Amino acid sequence: MSVTALLTNRGLSTSLVVKFCGVSRNLGAKWLSDKTVFATLAGQIVHSALESITTALDHAGCLSIHDSMFVAVLRELGGFTKIIEGKIEDLVSALRINPRAENTLEQFSARLRTKVPELRTVCNC
Repeated sequence: MSVTALLTNRGLSTSLVVKFCGVSRNLGAKWLSDKTVFATLAGQIVHSALESITTALDHAGCLSIHDSMFVAVLRELGGFTKIIEGKIEDLVSALRINPRAENTLEQFSARLRTKVPELRTVCNC
């Protein structure tokens, strides 16, 4: 299985896979900038965190943020900050298998960690 297929199967977006794999495909778009890649990574983290939260709420039978189980489920998950930090680690771990990501992965990882408060706000809307 190619690195591209492996990363895509791990739930990473195609645009992110294209950037980190260095795959040159005719997508009708210019090469992605670092700003675009960072926004894509942040979006992947937020979406993954929200998916984890909604899945846990669904399993608990929580139908609303006003449900008494809502806070209990979030506490069980560790809260927004812990969820986001875990998703950053998951993403970095998934991308680490790609040797082409080696030069930029730690830079993006550090930037994402500094943005946890902002990412937390997005999840807490």
